[in-house]
Amino acid sequence: MRYFVTSSKDTSIYTDFKNQNTGIDQILDLFKYKTDTIDKFSRVLIQFDLTDVSNSVVAGTITNPTYSLDLTTTSLKELASSFTLECAPISQSWEMGLGKRQDNPKTTTGVSYTWRNELSGSSWDTEGGDFITTTTSSLSFDTQRTDVSFNVTDIVNSYLDGTFENYGFVIKFPNTLENDTTNYGEMNFFSSETNTIYRPKLRVEWDDKSLVSGSLTQITDEDTFLTIKSLRKEYKVENQYKFRLHVRDMFPTLTYSTGSVYSTTGYLPTGSMYSIVDNVTNDVIVPFGSTSIISIDSNGNYFNQNFKGWEAERYYRILFKIDDGTGNYQLIDKNFVFKLVE
Repeated sequence: MRYFVTSSKDTSIYTDFKNQNTGIDQILDLFKYKTDTIDKFSRVLIQFDLTDVSNSVVAGTITNPTYSLDLTTTSLKELASSFTLECAPISQSWEMGLGKRQDNPKTTTGVSYTWRNELSGSSWDTEGGDFITTTTSSLSFDTQRTDVSFNVTDIVNSYLDGTFENYGFVIKFPNTLENDTTNYGEMNFFSSETNTIYRPKLRVEWDDKSLVSGSLTQITDEDTFLTIKSLRKEYKVENQYKFRLHVRDMFPTLTYSTGSVYSTTGYLPTGSMYSIVDNVTNDVIVPFGSTSIISIDSNGNYFNQNFKGWEAERYYRILFKIDDGTGNYQLIDKNFVFKLVE
């Protein structure tokens, strides 16, 4: 299972304008420029509301999850060939503010490199933000990479178990890179203020499969008939649904019986998976993998999908990969399309 939590607030803070707030910029700006005439860098602050995640973990509906912080790149400028980025938990509260990078005069109300909240007179204990260095996530970046995904499982677990207060994440160059003499260039990411589908997200994933086949027979034919029972045209975001499958051999052996062999349901090999893609952009929202294994019960195959944090007013397509465990597989794409709505 995979769903998403969208950021509740995010911003960039800058060394060249230490009191400037950019809380409602559509872009999150992360750079390090070092030349004969320029010496500046920026950092990104981002926070997610973990209330629903926490409740689900406590209730046992989410088990052993992994958490990833995903940012989508809008542009890259003058990047060095390779470098490292790091993500760390912020240790104090901050106010997003209503400023933009291009404001003239500069907006100072809210968070900045100097202030946690300039309006209340609350500054960072250390310029650039107060964060915890004992639990961090790092990511190697090069010119072949387009988007950014940090594994923040340890940090989120520290928020959920009360080790740290959830004040969000800082994304930055390591101190050694911020302070050296190398020019690393600039990465621009979509912020929560974007008008696109690429808002920052915390990705929540866990293995929710159940494999109890009862008296059903596994499908072994190299050609499999598969359809989704009662596939709706529309589903609502923030809700969870069960998708029930009907599977059988493409050409079942005819027998003398009172029922049709074509209505008989079997089950797929236990390594079979589903995937969901955006039907317009072909962006993979749920990839084939260990957290998208198709489940089995006494009525056949199914999978559950939670649409929390998904983008509404979009069309999505479901694909299937039938894996027999020997390296052979069938890829099924029969235009199983649905729309997510508010």
